[in-house]
Amino acid sequence: MEKKRKKKGLLSLLCLLLPLAMMVTAIGCGKKGDNSSTSDNGTTTNGNGSATEEETTSKYDIPDTVGNKDYGDAVIRIASTNRSWYDDEVVVARATGDIVDDAVYRRNKLVEQRLGVRLVNNPMGSGGAPQYAVPAQIRQDKNGGMDSIDIAWNPVYSTIMYTDEGLLANLLELPNLNLQAGYWSRLFNETASIGNAQYMATGPISLSYYRYVFVTYVNKTLLNSVDNAPDLVEVVNSGKWTLDYQYELAKGYYRDMDGVPHNEQDVYGFISSPYLNVDPYWSSCEIEILKKDENNFYEYNLTDATTKEKLVRTVDKILKLYYDEDATYLFKPDFADESGNGEQNRIAEKFGAGTAVMATLRLLHVEDECVRNLKDKYMILPIAKLDESQTTYYSYQHDSYTGVAIPSTVPTARYEMLGAVLEVLASESYHEVTPAYYETALKVRYMDDQASWKMLDLITNNIKMDAGALYTKVLTMNANGLGVTQALRGIINANKGNTVATTYNESIAETIRTKLTTMQDSIKKLQGLT
Repeated sequence: MEKKRKKKGLLSLLCLLLPLAMMVTAIGCGKKGDNSSTSDNGTTTNGNGSATEEETTSKYDIPDTVGNKDYGDAVIRIASTNRSWYDDEVVVARATGDIVDDAVYRRNKLVEQRLGVRLVNNPMGSGGAPQYAVPAQIRQDKNGGMDSIDIAWNPVYSTIMYTDEGLLANLLELPNLNLQAGYWSRLFNETASIGNAQYMATGPISLSYYRYVFVTYVNKTLLNSVDNAPDLVEVVNSGKWTLDYQYELAKGYYRDMDGVPHNEQDVYGFISSPYLNVDPYWSSCEIEILKKDENNFYEYNLTDATTKEKLVRTVDKILKLYYDEDATYLFKPDFADESGNGEQNRIAEKFGAGTAVMATLRLLHVEDECVRNLKDKYMILPIAKLDESQTTYYSYQHDSYTGVAIPSTVPTARYEMLGAVLEVLASESYHEVTPAYYETALKVRYMDDQASWKMLDLITNNIKMDAGALYTKVLTMNANGLGVTQALRGIINANKGNTVATTYNESIAETIRTKLTTMQDSIKKLQGLT
């Protein structure tokens, strides 16, 4: 389990940082014009997908329409996962002087005051898989005719996978809840909605929505230690930040530091892992596992010739980047670590030691002490895309990021109140928590490089996860429960050539189609469509 940043009193620092944060917040909302559009988290972008410099109002000024209500001090029973990195995104017991803790505390107090409710969180689970405790409790309630949870605030993949059991209510039936508002994730809504319903939602309401995004860390000092080092911000903005470009760049930095070639002590152009760190390429290379039909249900898409060819090319490029010892050092997965993050911490430690130019890691590692103590200047970039023909740098979240759901066990008489609670939690999160974490903590406390701030906006404006990743634990490919997305990890980890054709063969496709049909038939029945 990752070590979290030790909290320190920051009240005096807050006074210095907030004016700067407000200045930073002003960046991102562009002038009205024919070539502008709204991005996934409400920012206005130009036609190239990069944030414009002028603004009319702060992007965080998106009011909800709930107003103030009085629900008579009703207790809202929230259930969440008992694990580090989640404990400060739901309920904070008191103001601590920490910028983010205080913002979460302030958000919750605003929700309670505006609606006349009390938010009570019950973290559930222990050991290596606490993320399954909340849905297990909902199932127990359902089978026993009980009602103990109002809001499930839990990792998406380990909750949405039980949709076909009827454990979750249709969020579209809740009064006061407007999932089209800018403080909910539009791209997640498009992916997660199914048929005439949506069973989970996410966005800035969850800190893990940002923390769990995979990015490319770049040591600027090492990068510029060679002649003719590129301006990587310009490379990204010009659309040239591809897997091939990253490979050619990584080859130029290897140095043997101890007389034993190609070991962990040496300097490398790139460090990563052939496990979790493979997942982001599903999004960054735009490989669509499941696509929607005309009725908003899913169809398996990896048998499509164009899609499979793109997956083959992606694997070729990943293998080339990962297994050139003069370019890359790989940390094998540490399955002994119950959190599943052992190798992630080792990557962060090596990057923090200043012995790697580039590293694939989740954004949360900017909070690690080893990265904060890096003496060199560093920046972040998106995960490299497949080729220059792609117009967008899509970002992928580790599937443990959280979302919110209403258990089906909740009486419908509470729907009006819970819809209001979710909506105000989301809007006040966007008003209070996102500026504190995203603008002040991430951009000012953890990253002093303004180019990284713009890259961060580019990354978080285009967070996209395929439905195949959301339901990867449903769409398993063998008796061992290997998920459809996880099989790509196996190809890269094994390093036995490009085995896409045999891994995702027609027999496997039929297995996945059968499981997809079974799941969706159950959901159609729940929705009254059959």
